[in-house]
Amino acid sequence: MPCNSDYLDPTNREREHQRAAKLLVYIHERMAVDSPEWIVAEASNAYANDARLIPLLCTTMTNMGDIMRDNFTYKSAKLPIARDLADWWETHQAADKARADRESRADENARLRFEAWSKLTADERLALGITEPFP
Repeated sequence: MPCNSDYLDPTNREREHQRAAKLLVYIHERMAVDSPEWIVAEASNAYANDARLIPLLCTTMTNMGDIMRDNFTYKSAKLPIARDLADWWETHQAADKARADRESRADENARLRFEAWSKLTADERLALGITEPFP
């Protein structure tokens, strides 16, 4: 079996960081703003790993407003990078919504656990082995 370099392939996380950097460069170009050097460097780095990229892209997309966001994505859909930005944004929004839903359910479950625990007497808590509302 010959040697190979598969272990050198970038991870999915590194590919997504590079993708976010490229999308930020695209947005900055459309806004006629110079991209910071670190973003440009990460856009050309196959092993991009700066954790600031994805939150920065999310914040940028959120803050730019509907009209500008539509102009950069759907109204520029002939550009592959614009389609990629639209895909990234839709996927990111769905992931953010799913995370918010999970957190909301967890908060509600914690509230319900505390309510149920507080209704128990000390003897009932001891019998159930529940001395604290949140193990």
